[in-house]
Amino acid sequence: INKATQHSYGFGFVEYSSREAAIAAIAAMNGKPMSNKTLLVIPAKPREQNTKRAKLFVTGVPAEGAEDWLKEVFGPLGQITQIRVLDLHPDRTHRCCFVRFDTPEQAAGAVEELDG
Repeated sequence: INKATQHSYGFGFVEYSSREAAIAAIAAMNGKPMSNKTLLVIPAKPREQNTKRAKLFVTGVPAEGAEDWLKEVFGPLGQITQIRVLDLHPDRTHRCCFVRFDTPEQAAGAVEELDG
């Protein structure tokens, strides 16, 4: 939570005492609805597996069914770990989105395959 604005960043980290407990939590909570959202519960990556370059900014995405469209287009190109559809102008017919892949290499392959 941003201390100045009290706005939630929309993510959190939980550390479990055992691998088994973490796996059970993922199985129990991943995909569950919470506050009009669907939880995405995945293991955190060690710092050496930097995912900064695994996130793509995508424009011109059809507003109707944006998340499904992104899964259909980007899904075959790698493991998608997060999709975020920006709804800055709800009256527009297209959206800007972020698609995060499991690795920077998958993101780079998607750019190479789809750019242009």
